[in-house]
Amino acid sequence: MKELFKQKLPYFFGVVGVVFIFFGMFIIQDITKLQVSRIWPIYLPSFLVGVCFIVLTVLWHVVPHLPLSLSWAAIARVNRIEHGLQTIIAHARVEVCFGQIQTSAGSVSSALVALPANDLFDDKCIHDTRTALGGFVNHCFTNHVADFSRLVDDKRAALSRGPGKARASAPVRYDIGTTIFFDQPLHTDIRMAFVAVTSVTDNEGIRCEAANIFAAAKGLHRVMNDERLDTLVLPLMGSGHGGLSPSVSLLCMLLAFAECLKATSGHHIKRVRIVVYQKDASTPPAISYWEVHRLLAFVRQRC
Repeated sequence: MKELFKQKLPYFFGVVGVVFIFFGMFIIQDITKLQVSRIWPIYLPSFLVGVCFIVLTVLWHVVPHLPLSLSWAAIARVNRIEHGLQTIIAHARVEVCFGQIQTSAGSVSSALVALPANDLFDDKCIHDTRTALGGFVNHCFTNHVADFSRLVDDKRAALSRGPGKARASAPVRYDIGTTIFFDQPLHTDIRMAFVAVTSVTDNEGIRCEAANIFAAAKGLHRVMNDERLDTLVLPLMGSGHGGLSPSVSLLCMLLAFAECLKATSGHHIKRVRIVVYQKDASTPPAISYWEVHRLLAFVRQRC
C-alpha cells in the first residue's frame, strides 16, 4: 500500500494542480448546467498554488532521469549513518565509514574483513603497523603476530604461482587479485582475507594502478561466493604505499563493487563497508565527508 501510494502521489499532485489553476481562472455559476465563467483578473493565490503542484509533478518524473551526475535526487539517495554514509547499489547496502579498519570491522558481525597486500604477501605487510593490514593484524593478534605470520607462510606456499617466471633466488609473485582466506585463524571468530593489490618493483617500489582495484574486487567476490559470505568490510585499497589518491581509490572501489553486485553471482552480497582512514575525531579523514557524499551519489546514479 505504501509503495502504491508513492507511485500515485505525483499524479495526485498533478490533478490537484489542475484543480487549483481551474478555480483560479474560472467560477462555476451553475453546476447542474455546467455554466462556467472566466474570472478576470485571475485569482492569483489559487493559480500560483496550482502551478507549484504542476511543477512538482514534472520534477518528480524528470529529475531522476536528468543526465547530471550530481542532481539533487542522486544526493538525496545517500543517507547518513553512524560514522559515515550509505546508499543502495543494486540490492546491497554500500557504506563508507570514517575511522580505522580494526575498530570498524568489529562492529559488523559475520563479515569478511579484506586487507590489501602486495603481490609478494611478505612479512613486511604484517609488521608495518602504518598499513591497514599491519594495523589490523597487530590489533587482533597482539601477542601472536609471529604465529599468524607462520600461518601466512603456510597459506602462501599453497598458492599457485603467477604467470610470470622469476629467477630461482627471486621471491614468488602472485597475480593481482589473488586472495588468501583465513577462516577463524588462531582460534578467533574472525574471517579475513589478504588480497594482492599493489606490485613491488625494483625501479618503482610499491605501486598500484586503478585496474588493480577491479581485479582485487573480483578476487574478493570469488572468495565470498566460495565461502558463502554476504558482508564485506575493507579499507581503501592502493591509496597508502600504492600511490593512488584516496578519492581515486574510493571511486574505483565503488565502481568495481557495483559491477560485482550487478552480476548474477553477486546477488547474495548484502552489505559492503569501505573504511576511509581517520585517526581520530579531531583529525580530518583521508577524504572529506562531502566528497564521499558526491562519489556515492555519482556511482548510485550511474550504476
